[in-house]
Amino acid sequence: MAAFQFKSMAAALLAFSILGCNKTTSPAPNSSEKQITLLYPRGGETFEAGKTIVIKWSTKGMMVDAVDVEFSLDDGKQEWATLNTDGAIRPTDSDWGNFSWTVTDSLELPSSQGTIKLANNSKCRIRVRQFQAKDSLQISTTPEVFTVTILDPFVGGKQIALLYPLGGESFKVGQTVQIKWAVKGNLVNNVDVELSPNDGMIWTTMNQTGSIDPTDSNWGNYSWIVTDSLEQEAGQGNVELVNNSKCRIRVRQYSTGDPNKIAITEKTFTVLP
Repeated sequence: MAAFQFKSMAAALLAFSILGCNKTTSPAPNSSEKQITLLYPRGGETFEAGKTIVIKWSTKGMMVDAVDVEFSLDDGKQEWATLNTDGAIRPTDSDWGNFSWTVTDSLELPSSQGTIKLANNSKCRIRVRQFQAKDSLQISTTPEVFTVTILDPFVGGKQIALLYPLGGESFKVGQTVQIKWAVKGNLVNNVDVELSPNDGMIWTTMNQTGSIDPTDSNWGNYSWIVTDSLEQEAGQGNVELVNNSKCRIRVRQYSTGDPNKIAITEKTFTVLP
């Protein structure tokens, strides 16, 4: 090939500019743009347990290749539970952009923390997330909370329903467990949260600063940091909790013996080191 000779540097630069002007490059993707948009639900809805809703989302280009649909019952403050338990949803799936969810009255929590009842929960959120992503641009969440209702969580005349834990879980020393309950109307006021290390034979009050009142900001929720031992009441000394598989929790109307105002874990749970 013959070499071109230019009389001046200016001429060379001009030729290079002309020769290169026909080349085009694809613009780089805008990394600051949201890559997933949750279309439905948007929050503010009320869904009844047993009904099927279709969760919908859209994605931008080909920047998202697999998603999980996740649910939070506490406004996204704790862990999210994955609804698509059969594996991540991919663009090649026939239902891409849609996930049918039958609203349940209970939910399997992540990290082997057992099952929690939803009752009439008004702090629910859904999010669609690029598989294992932490980047907020690859996560889209309902802008507002929504409500899940069930017909009657207070079976057999019960006025308190214990929502979590239900029993069968394994909790580690140092772990924070959110004990949750619901009450029927105004039939229950002050409550105590109590722990038994021996399958309900002896109970010890956990809320040592006083009974929990409906006007308290944490009504319906008590945070328990799991300990390796429990100081029992009535001068009975300490009892070891580590490797104890006979633990139960109950929520009880203050000083009552009325069984309708007492809710207990359905099964025992275990405390691990």
